[in-house]
Parts: sequence; structure tokens; C-alpha cells
Amino acid sequence: MTRPYPRRHGMTVNDIIELAEMLTFIESWITGSGPAVEQSFRAFIGSDGYTLIDLQFDLDRFASLLSGTPSAMRTDTPGIGDVDQDCEP
Repeated sequence: MTRPYPRRHGMTVNDIIELAEMLTFIESWITGSGPAVEQSFRAFIGSDGYTLIDLQFDLDRFASLLSGTPSAMRTDTPGIGDVDQDCEP
């Protein structure tokens, strides 16, 4: 039995598209969220080293990498796990 789409890193193309869409959805939700979400995020993280804005940039960056589309946000903003943009998976 052949798969309808090739797998890349254990995921089908449809899985990758869906993951990118989910990351974009979460980033959009965070963008429109109120102060309660930011307070909850800070309490969950437990420090001021990684902010909700950092998370937004990381979600956008990963969604862009998965979908192959340009980032909606600036690419010069640092986040956790910054990698060389020229790096191939």
C-alpha cells in the first residue's frame, strides 16, 4: 500500500500544512488576547526571560518554515532556539 503523500520527518505533507495552520491560529489568538493570557503565560513560564511576544515570533517563524511562506513578522527579533535560517532540515 502506498501513501498518498510522501513523508518528511515522519509527517505527511498534509500533516505539515495542518501544523503550520495550527501554529498560525495560536499566534493569531495570542495577538488578540488580553492581559489575563499574558499573566497566565508569565506564571506558567516562571521568569521574565521569555515573553509572550517571543512566543508569537517563534510560532510565526515555525509556521513560516513549515509552510514555506514568508514570515508575517520581522525575522530579526530573537527567540528561543534561534537557528541559522539557511540551515536545511
